[in-house]
Amino acid sequence: MAAETFDIDAAKQKIMAYLKSPADSGDAPDELVVLDSQTEEHDFGWIFYYNSRKFLETQDENFMLVGNAPLIFERETGHIFETGTAYAIEHYLKNYHDTGDPNRQFGRKIQLVGFDEACKTADVIKAIRWHCDLNLPDAKKLVDMCSQGKTPIVETKSVDDANELAEALANCGAKIKRLSD
Repeated sequence: MAAETFDIDAAKQKIMAYLKSPADSGDAPDELVVLDSQTEEHDFGWIFYYNSRKFLETQDENFMLVGNAPLIFERETGHIFETGTAYAIEHYLKNYHDTGDPNRQFGRKIQLVGFDEACKTADVIKAIRWHCDLNLPDAKKLVDMCSQGKTPIVETKSVDDANELAEALANCGAKIKRLSD
């Protein structure tokens, strides 16, 4: 049986149902409306923006919502993710693409899960030593563990170091999994 996929109309209908759920408890002061002109289509689905109907009709800021984070809708699954308002939408999109969740970021940890056939493990050891301040025996031990089918976790000093190490390991032919802290 094929998985259900959503078109824009079905997605909007599901978003509207999601937005109505707080009104059932009496918490919403007004009907919420999707801003069609601001809806963004992406490869994964759509980003929906919304506000109160009263604000859209009157432009009176007293009726404007505050903290109404855009919603990510997955075309293939129908899952809805709330983003946030602390950062620009690009921040949440990057997190979503990287981790599958707009509110989760990669941390300082990287898990070694294997090596490509052409991988030069000496280069992997050098990259780990450089970005983690490990001595040669400790870095080699991590690579040996991975060669034996284990999945050791490498921890860097910072997220920036983890980003650089992930790129270096990928360039060496190491297979990794980024982890959040």
